[in-house]
Amino acid sequence: MEFKSFIINKLNNSSYNSSIVYYCKMVDKNINENEFYNKDEFYNVIINFFENLIKNNENINSDFWELFHNCYFERWKTIENRHFKEKFIHPKAIEIFKEFMKKDLDSILVGFVNTQSFYYDEKNDNKIGISKEIPKIFGSYNELKKLLQSKSFYTQLKNPSFFRIDFIDFMNKLGDLDNNKELMIEDNKINIDFPPLIEKLENSKYRKNF
Repeated sequence: MEFKSFIINKLNNSSYNSSIVYYCKMVDKNINENEFYNKDEFYNVIINFFENLIKNNENINSDFWELFHNCYFERWKTIENRHFKEKFIHPKAIEIFKEFMKKDLDSILVGFVNTQSFYYDEKNDNKIGISKEIPKIFGSYNELKKLLQSKSFYTQLKNPSFFRIDFIDFMNKLGDLDNNKELMIEDNKINIDFPPLIEKLENSKYRKNF
C-alpha cells in the first residue's frame, strides 16, 4: 500500500504530461479494481490536470478538448445478466466543463459545431451539425438550449458572448434535436458570420491529395 501511495502521490504532483494520462487510461481499461488498484484514484489524476488547466487559462487552448475527452472512462454495466463496458464522463469533469463555459462560452459553442465527413469533397457535401456529446454533458440538447437562454447563466459570464444567440438559432433550425437522428443541415440554410466558426468550417473542408 505504501508503494501505491507513492505512485499516486507522484502522479498527482506531476505537471500535465500526456504520458501520465496515457498510463492512467491504460489502468482504467486493462486492470480490474482490487485492494491495490482503486480506479477513482487514477481518474482523479486526469481530473486534476483538467481542473488545473481551467484554473490557469481564461481561453480554450489546444489541450482543453483532449483533456476533457480523456475524462471519459470505462465501467462495467449489467443488464439482464449481460455484462458489458460502457463509457461515461466523470461527473467532476462535467462540473469543471460547465464552469469554464462562463469564461470562454463562444469557443465551446464553436467546438459543438461539426461538419459532415469529407465536408465539401463534393458539391453536395455541405452539411454542418451539432455534437452528439452534448446530451452526455447536459442531459439533453434541450437542457443546453435552456441553459443558454437562461438570464441567470448569461449574467454569470465572465466575458461577453457574440455567438450565443446565433448558436441558439442554429439549434432551432436543426429542429427537435433530442428526437432527430441526423442532427445536420445544409450550411447555406443558416446565416452565421461569426469569424471563429467561419475559420473552423474553412479548415474542415476536405482537401484532396494530389
